[in-house]
Amino acid sequence: MISIEGSFKKSILALTAVLVFSRAPADAWSQPPHRQINLEAVKVFLAQAGGKEKFTMGPFSGKGLSEPLRGLAVTSSSLLASGFVSAEAGLSAQSWIINGGDWADEPHLYSSVRHFYDPLSLSGSAWLTDQSEIHGHYDSPSIDARTWGLSHSDNPFSFFVALSAYKAALEVRDDLPLPPALSSLHFKTSLSLAPKDHEDLRSLQLARAYRALGEAMHMLGDMTQPAHVRNDSHPADEPIEAAVFSDHVRRAAAAPFVDSRIRPFLASAGGKLQEPAELFHRVASFVNGTFYSLDTIYDKESKVLPNNRQKGYPSPQLRDLAVEKKKIPGFVGEREVRRFYGVFDTERAAMIQDRLSFHWFDPEQSFVSDFEGAKEKAGRAAAAALRRLGPFQVPHAFAAEQGRILLPVAIHACADLMDLFYPTLELRAEYEEMESEMEGVDPRATPVRIIEVKASMKHHSEKDPAWKANGLSISYSGPALLVVREKDKTVYERKILFVKGEPKQIETADGKMEEAPLRLFAAGTAGPLSEEELFYEIKPGQEAFLRIEAGSRVFESVPWKEEDKTEVTVLPPRVLVLELIDDASEAEHEFEASAVPKKPHLFEWDFGDGSPVVEDRKGPGENSVRVHRFTGLKPGDSFAPAVRLLDEKGRVLAEDSVSVTVLKGEKRHFFENRTFWMTGSPLGNDPTADLPTVPLVLSPSISGIDGEITPDSPEGKRLAQLTEGVAKAGDYMKEQMAKEMAKMGISLSDAQMAEALIQALSMAGLGGQDGPVQRRPVLGSGWQHEGRPVTLSLAVSIGTIPPLRLYMRGEKDQPEPVEARMAVRNWFFTTGTQSSPSVQGSGGSASVSWTPEKGKTPESFALDLVVFYSLEFFKRTGEPWGSEGVPLRYENMSVSFPVGVYFCPVK
Repeated sequence: MISIEGSFKKSILALTAVLVFSRAPADAWSQPPHRQINLEAVKVFLAQAGGKEKFTMGPFSGKGLSEPLRGLAVTSSSLLASGFVSAEAGLSAQSWIINGGDWADEPHLYSSVRHFYDPLSLSGSAWLTDQSEIHGHYDSPSIDARTWGLSHSDNPFSFFVALSAYKAALEVRDDLPLPPALSSLHFKTSLSLAPKDHEDLRSLQLARAYRALGEAMHMLGDMTQPAHVRNDSHPADEPIEAAVFSDHVRRAAAAPFVDSRIRPFLASAGGKLQEPAELFHRVASFVNGTFYSLDTIYDKESKVLPNNRQKGYPSPQLRDLAVEKKKIPGFVGEREVRRFYGVFDTERAAMIQDRLSFHWFDPEQSFVSDFEGAKEKAGRAAAAALRRLGPFQVPHAFAAEQGRILLPVAIHACADLMDLFYPTLELRAEYEEMESEMEGVDPRATPVRIIEVKASMKHHSEKDPAWKANGLSISYSGPALLVVREKDKTVYERKILFVKGEPKQIETADGKMEEAPLRLFAAGTAGPLSEEELFYEIKPGQEAFLRIEAGSRVFESVPWKEEDKTEVTVLPPRVLVLELIDDASEAEHEFEASAVPKKPHLFEWDFGDGSPVVEDRKGPGENSVRVHRFTGLKPGDSFAPAVRLLDEKGRVLAEDSVSVTVLKGEKRHFFENRTFWMTGSPLGNDPTADLPTVPLVLSPSISGIDGEITPDSPEGKRLAQLTEGVAKAGDYMKEQMAKEMAKMGISLSDAQMAEALIQALSMAGLGGQDGPVQRRPVLGSGWQHEGRPVTLSLAVSIGTIPPLRLYMRGEKDQPEPVEARMAVRNWFFTTGTQSSPSVQGSGGSASVSWTPEKGKTPESFALDLVVFYSLEFFKRTGEPWGSEGVPLRYENMSVSFPVGVYFCPVK
């Protein structure tokens, strides 16, 4: 006979079975929170990735996790496998990860029994056994969540599959035929996707890798749900699971709190990176030992047994918790209950409280609506009927507090799993330099240099706990680029094909791929590069490196840096004028040359005057300075001193030269143009004044021009005309004066014309005993280059001007002895089109610069010095002298001095 109690229990069991099969065992965090956990984990991971070695060697590419990938998505939400639907989709890498956090729960019954892991294995196994007599009618796979999420062969989206698919994406052989399709017999992957090309095959594999990573992160997130790390199928209700939403996840991510008991095992929270299996176990152990699920509340001391009648978990115990008394609504009014809190460093979270009846009127308990609310109430009714409604409950309102502790752990653990997912890959390149063998060339010429590139893509699997634990390693196969760059600008790129971690094929000049060594070619002076060599030419100042974009990342090798062009430069003055004063036939000058790049150099000087060649070996960054004395000089001589840089074999690396012109010099002085001072200044009031000899030293120099102008070139002929024109300035002016006098009906004798010419030339600053050539010599010649700056400088030194003794007509129109005191205030020089900045005082230097433009910049320019001075008069007694009591003083008076002419056409 069947007892009434037995019949009632069977009825309740049937009711429970209905609840179980409506969705049993229950999933952990619902799908929206799982998506949010994965998203927040991605953010944490990306924020921390930059400082790690693996992401220094292979940072995320420009697209990174936003790269679109074609793959297999889930388009259904079903209870049974029969309702599961897959479809092709194009999603970003990040979207595959986030959606993987959703799809791991599809289909629900199939997934639910595989999402439990008991780190203590109290039932004798780590997988779910609670109520297996019920859910076992559908499925009892004997698989725990850690095994399922990480490596189970039946799971087509395990973490092992994530690693394997990532490996496959980085090992696609472009030199082999494509597979017909990617599919398997598993119902989750039965839809076949045929790759369109090798790049699409990589996309399919990467999409699968990222989806599998997202599903594995879901499984790890389940380890922070108390019921899923205990043997508790919770078919009716798990308050913390049912009442946690995406917003809770966002808030936990914004202000994460990680307890010190789990922090040492979470690298992204400041701890140490664990192997995947250990990471699962540590997270599950922390949650198992510090949280209750509704049906596993157990206290040994007070003899409280779990509702599900499974073995009681040793922790937490009531004595471990903080307790407070609270007033809550009851059936007939407010009731006092005890509320127990878990303590986590500086935080605490409500865990359980005393149960009162069914708590139908407790707003903290029954606020979940719709199906979840109905299921929760029915579950409690069934539990009460089965006498499994224990003395404690977990109100839904506790979800927020417990989530504040649990959700940051889920986020950081999943961020760590992402870190474990990515391999440590290094793109290596070694460069071997050699010289080509060339016959019949100048032994002092430099040959073509060959730089052979030996590259490899190395997977440091020993640094990757997940890859090492799974026995996986990547031998990269796929495209690469040789990039030649100058400063920040890419000069060219060449396609390279890697196979099994090494370059196998390179791009040729006709666009084909062929097996050949990867080499760069640097031209020398011995001859031009061939067409094939030009295709891989590297020039001074450029660098070459290999780049691989794969697996959402970009890898670059250490570059080969071609040194800047070896250059030697003779420092200004570039056009040197040696003036022979009186009967001098010798002159000395200090030459200085600098070289780049800054390394040891051998300088060779040839001064062009027949003297022996001089070698000068210098260290890095040191200039070569040589003082040379030219002998046997005469006006009109010219030389081209040259300096060369030689390599260790005596071959010329670079050379430079300057020009030296010898002129008959003259000692110049400030009052040399007496005609000007007697006619164009206040000193002319005393035509008999004795003007002192005040030294005037002018040193012009020019830089930015080079080369010689050959006499038979059009420019050379113009230079000859210019030189002749300057030399014959007196004849030209005499001719012009005769014409002007004839127009006025005046005829001058030869003596009168000579005197008039002297006066005119003196006024122009061209007078002197040796004629106008000495006043306006051609200082130098050479080529200006369009776009290359030219700088013209003038150094000036004017001696001290002593007081001048004069006679000036006074108030009674009688000559009075006075003393004129003159002071140079400032000066500048002009080229006719430009003027230098003003320089204060009677000495110093000034410069002007310009960038030549062909057709606009003059090819010749005269250099003139303009000096401003002040002049005041004193009596011989030292008192100011003037008229009507006003001292006589002049300010901003000026005088000009012609320096010379340059002839520099623009190339």
